[in-house]
Amino acid sequence: MAVLNLRMKGDAALKKKCRTVKYISPEVVSLLDDMAETMLSCKNCMGLSANQIGSGLRLIVVRGEREVYKLINPVIINRSGRRLMYESCVSFPGVVIRIMRPEAVDVSAFRPDGTRAEIHAEGIMAQCFCHEIEHLDGIVIADRIDNHDKRFNI
Repeated sequence: MAVLNLRMKGDAALKKKCRTVKYISPEVVSLLDDMAETMLSCKNCMGLSANQIGSGLRLIVVRGEREVYKLINPVIINRSGRRLMYESCVSFPGVVIRIMRPEAVDVSAFRPDGTRAEIHAEGIMAQCFCHEIEHLDGIVIADRIDNHDKRFNI
C-alpha cells in the first residue's frame, strides 16, 4: 500500500465526473487500499474519493467506527431527515462551511470482493458519504459555499 498525493483546490481532476467501474480488477482493489492508506495518513480526514487522488473511477473510502469502507460505484438510495452541519474537505484546507445534509442515508455499492454492500449511516457518517459521493460527481465544497453564510480561510 502507498500514500498517494492529494489533488488540491484548483485542480481540474476535482471537477470531473467519475466513470462507473465495470470490472473489479486487482488494480481497482489496490487503488482502494492505497486510498484507505492515504485517508488514514491525513489528519482529521474521514473519507476520500478517487478524484481526490487523480483517478477518474467511482471509488470512495470512508472511515467508520469499526471498519474502513472501501466502496465501488456508491449510490445513495435513500435519504431521511435534515440537519445543519459544519463541513470541511482535505482538498480545500482551511475551508469550513455550514451545509444542510440528510440526518440518515442508505448507500448501495460494491465491496472490493464484488459483493453488494448496503450501508445505513446516520449523523456525521451520513454527511461523509454524501460529501464523498458528491466528489464523484465533480461537486466540491467550494461549490456549496453560500455567500451569506460562510466561514473560510483560503
